Amino acid sequence: MREQINSTKVKIERLTNQLSATEELAFPYADSKLAIQQLRNKLGDANQRLRQIDGMSADLQKSALRDVNITLVRVSKLAGIISRAANIRNPFEFYRPLILLCRTLVDKDVRLILSAEYDYIPFTYPLSSSELPNFIIIGLPVSEAENVLIFPLAGHELGHSVWRRFEIDRYFERDIEKHVYQALEDHRQELSERFPEVKTLKPGQSLDESPQANTVAAECAQFVSVQIEEIFADLFALLLFRESYLHAFRYLVAPTVSQRRYSEYPPTKERATLLAHYAERANISIGVEFVGAFVDEAEAWDSTGKFLNKIVDRAAEKLRDSMFSVAESRLRDLSQPASDGGRDNVKKYFELGIPFDKPTSLGDLVNAAWAIVRSNADFEKLGGLHHGLSDLVLKSAELGEFSELFDAKQE
Repeated sequence: MREQINSTKVKIERLTNQLSATEELAFPYADSKLAIQQLRNKLGDANQRLRQIDGMSADLQKSALRDVNITLVRVSKLAGIISRAANIRNPFEFYRPLILLCRTLVDKDVRLILSAEYDYIPFTYPLSSSELPNFIIIGLPVSEAENVLIFPLAGHELGHSVWRRFEIDRYFERDIEKHVYQALEDHRQELSERFPEVKTLKPGQSLDESPQANTVAAECAQFVSVQIEEIFADLFALLLFRESYLHAFRYLVAPTVSQRRYSEYPPTKERATLLAHYAERANISIGVEFVGAFVDEAEAWDSTGKFLNKIVDRAAEKLRDSMFSVAESRLRDLSQPASDGGRDNVKKYFELGIPFDKPTSLGDLVNAAWAIVRSNADFEKLGGLHHGLSDLVLKSAELGEFSELFDAKQE
């Protein structure tokens, strides 16, 4: 055991040294260095636990070493993400407007890490990391880091932070349970065929009197909770960025990025249908064939998995309108929302090859860029068009920041 303890101390020392080296990188914003310092403190706490390990039983020592190893794994992963926040391909000009959005919509003291990752699908650590509890970490694909037209996908990741920060799931626990049991009741015959213990219920007995039905319902409820969070994040990003979220989603995901569907998400084409439906409800014009660009993934291999997915989908469907309403309410007080008028004002500048030099929303900037992309028929030159428009959007964000800072100084 002594060898394992000493080996773990060496691992902590080496990772601490790596964090020190990472801290020397040229980070454009202070939040990244603050995150490194907090991770180093976590390793210091782990080292302290090792000093207290003598005198413990062998089982307790193994448990403590396991906990330290888990800390090393998590700190290593986070440190890698933070190090890539210094990548010069990152859209640094978007950092300030995005952190202001985060502080308006999530928490006034929140910190932000924006990183370019070797992961094709954007991801987030939404204020739930025990190592960095006050940080929102958003990773965008490094291959698209210079293409700010996909930036609205960060709105989906921001939606997850809003969901966790305000514990929105707690308000729907009873509704989830009710809709799951109703979906199971609607498919009671199939439920009984797949789970024989349910057959022992007498006619008229409620499903919640069956332990096996309760187990199935609890499992489905967990997936419904995760699925409605994903639906909320989609609708939150849609309302925040309007049509540019749809264009970015179509560009990156269509026709699909998975061979098999996950219970946590609606099937991809159904997800696109849902977005199109609520876009129409919010008077957001797509201006391009959207739903038809997607296909659904294959369902679960086994028939029981398909059945459970069906129950999850049916229950989640009942809560979609509620997710839209909650997303609307979370964005109601936004001081500078994206709008068709704002987009059109910016578009006039971009069509002349001129950056927009007044404060406006990120949505207006990216929507204007997408409007030009959609009006351009020469898709053979799409890459160059993305690059040129990205430059205009980034320069406009930078000029908007300078304008806001200048106006604040004048006051």
